Amino acid sequence: MSSAQAGAQTEGSSGGSFEQRWGAYLGIAIIVGALLGAGMVRWVLPTSTGEVLGPGGGEQGGIRVFVANEFNNTLSALRLKIDPVTNQVTVLDHAIIATGVRPHNVNTDPFGRYIYASNFQATAIQVFNATSYELVKTITTGAGAAHVVPSKDGRYLYVSNQEEGTISTIDLATLAVQSTVDAGGKGSHGIVLNPDGSRLYIPNAYWNTVTVMDTASKLILANISVGAFPVAAGVTPDGRFVLVSAAAETENRLYAIDARTNVVVDDLSVGMRPIQMAVHPNGYRLYVPNMDSGDVWVVDLRGLYDGTGMQVITSITTDAAAGEPSGAHGVSYLDGGRYAFVTNTYTDTISVIDTVSNQEISVIDVRAGPNGIATMFGQNQGW
Repeated sequence: MSSAQAGAQTEGSSGGSFEQRWGAYLGIAIIVGALLGAGMVRWVLPTSTGEVLGPGGGEQGGIRVFVANEFNNTLSALRLKIDPVTNQVTVLDHAIIATGVRPHNVNTDPFGRYIYASNFQATAIQVFNATSYELVKTITTGAGAAHVVPSKDGRYLYVSNQEEGTISTIDLATLAVQSTVDAGGKGSHGIVLNPDGSRLYIPNAYWNTVTVMDTASKLILANISVGAFPVAAGVTPDGRFVLVSAAAETENRLYAIDARTNVVVDDLSVGMRPIQMAVHPNGYRLYVPNMDSGDVWVVDLRGLYDGTGMQVITSITTDAAAGEPSGAHGVSYLDGGRYAFVTNTYTDTISVIDTVSNQEISVIDVRAGPNGIATMFGQNQGW
């Protein structure tokens, strides 16, 4: 049917009465509204050039990946295209965004408004417009601003201040610090929110603990002892388990905490200096970057549910052509999880991993010391 024919339909035709069509539209609006409120769908946002940058990137806009180049004081803003059949990766654009001193971590706004970068040495975070990349505001938080995590409803931004052991909460409506509270330990680093945003899990690298914080009251609910130098935490999509990397040379382990009891229920040896802990969107796999062994270990989490424990599936060497350990550090996933993006701090690159074949399919040059990484509308460290 042509658009002219469709527009010419009258009441009583196959298009239904006005009341019937209005009822259908209203029902769709209610369903979409409910899904948006639950975080199950997101608005697709146009750029200034009219390109669509929605979940998964799309053909026109491409996949948008942001990298914190800590030793270059910049962010890399990459726009990629990946052929899902051939796995050919094409860099459509690579913009460089100047930041403050030592941008350690980067994250994306759940609704595509902003890019957030933490400046470890400048005790502040920066907010950039996600389309123009212009600086919107620099916000002072605390000493050693390490990781930035927005709430999925887009209302708040949580910042871990490693050197003073605090958590700052920023109101994203005003871009002002709402509160800065004690993190329950020192060395607060790779924080993660549970799925409903009611709990913040804080690895305290200097105290070998994980703190559980109520995000509404800011009260400390528990302090959980784990291995030495816990640097990052992840959570399963159902909120049942929290995964923690212990990166001390004597450790090199993952710890699994049952979020119902706040008790460690399993641990697993992995590569050397495991870092970020973003759980794959399917909920049962974890891609663990290990800095000093220069690889990513793929861990099956399903055994946590039946008591058999976590199991290693395989390991993937990143940027092997460099001839040295790559310094695999940060990880994020494309919406849906088909591809994982990993920063290689020692070789100044990122790796693209096909999570179906568990093979590295591309290595992309960025700038010096890439650490944190985030994918627009993807699954990033902190969720």
